[in-house]
Amino acid sequence: MFLVTGGLGFIGAHTVLAALEEDGSCVVTTRSAHRSTDILGDPTGKVDPIIETVDVRNAEALIGVGRRHDVTGIVHLAAAAIDVPPLEQLEQNLQGFLAVVTAASALGVRRVTFASSIGVYSGVADARSPISEDTPLPPIGLHGIQASKKVLEVAGDLASRTSEVEVVAVRIPAVWGPGGHPSSQFFDLPQLVNAAVRGEVLPEVAGGAGIESVYARDAGRALVAVQASDRLQHRTYNLGSGAPTNAEVVEAIQTVVPDAVGRLAESTPAGRFELDTSRIRDETAWKPAYDLSSGVADYVAWLRAGHER
Repeated sequence: MFLVTGGLGFIGAHTVLAALEEDGSCVVTTRSAHRSTDILGDPTGKVDPIIETVDVRNAEALIGVGRRHDVTGIVHLAAAAIDVPPLEQLEQNLQGFLAVVTAASALGVRRVTFASSIGVYSGVADARSPISEDTPLPPIGLHGIQASKKVLEVAGDLASRTSEVEVVAVRIPAVWGPGGHPSSQFFDLPQLVNAAVRGEVLPEVAGGAGIESVYARDAGRALVAVQASDRLQHRTYNLGSGAPTNAEVVEAIQTVVPDAVGRLAESTPAGRFELDTSRIRDETAWKPAYDLSSGVADYVAWLRAGHER
């Protein structure tokens, strides 16, 4: 059985759904006993993960959960709140990561897959586009999340070299879709779709801007595919299904919502920030099920069904 830490968060919920589809069962950790499971919204009524209220920084508690449920694999997504001061955020994330690896070792779990971020590439200069996993990363951390992910990747590599637990990082790009926030500081796609569904004029955005992204349902499937793979050739994988520009996003939205009205800014930034995702496609069973058009159609249908996000 897979254990998904932070499994009631945005990406976590889609990972849980994918794990249930893969294995039929899944155990989820959450910090709050009052955390809603609505984000798992499944019209079939078949979604029934095991929920455990655990602080992931407590290795002994995680070991107890693992033994109760015969956990054989861990997908680690739990993280400190985004509004925590940067150094405290780094401390909490490292504590949780080390506790998870410690628990995995005690339980005999052979692999831990954890969420890294496209943000680790921030500050990369003169890199070929799309950017591959082998691109050297600058030793900087502009904010708590970015610093945490870089530190955890180094810690994961060390754990893989010095223990029997294989630790694999998946560098997650901009994620959008059911359960996500209606706006983002990193890319414009979510607010464009949400504005169209609400019948509002689309916000003015730079038409040429684009960043590597992936639909939420595909992100969950990718994490499970990495965790479930019999053998992996690497310990770091880029994730993504393309870097659509805002102009392409607006066109896709208007196909589904024909009366959506918006205006693209005349001046555009440098263009697309793309990742090379050939490694995860070649070495695992994962392929994206959603392109931009089908993802927008699915997301619009989800929001029109009455879901707030």
